[in-house]
Amino acid sequence: MDLTTAQLARLDEVSAIDPGQPHALLVGDHIGNVMRGGMKIQASR
Repeated sequence: MDLTTAQLARLDEVSAIDPGQPHALLVGDHIGNVMRGGMKIQASR
């Protein structure tokens, strides 16, 4: 079966998984600022 680019894009759109709560809340800027106390955290190498 061959799908067009538009069909593949539509399939990706309708099959996307919504992580829901609490993930949506925890990735928000407000919660991140509260958890880090305004500190900037750099990834270690």
